Amino acid sequence: MVRAQNRTIELEKLLAKFGEWEQEATEELKEKIEAVAWLETEVAELKKNKALAKKKAVEEYKSLDDFRRLWSSWLPNTSMRASTSAKGS
Repeated sequence: MVRAQNRTIELEKLLAKFGEWEQEATEELKEKIEAVAWLETEVAELKKNKALAKKKAVEEYKSLDDFRRLWSSWLPNTSMRASTSAKGS
């Protein structure tokens, strides 16, 4: 009888310890899920910023190309045009 009671006490302690481990694991998992959610938001923001930066770079390049064409049309047919073209190449 005493043996069975001791075994019951041991099992209850073990069950309590498992409960603690479960609670710790649940908290750790919750923290990791929150971290992943934050990282996903951060990655989405970075991708958005990258796309905007790329779009802006393309727009700036296109406006630069338009400026070059406009500038070339304003320059007289002299050596200035040749030197400007050589610099752009």
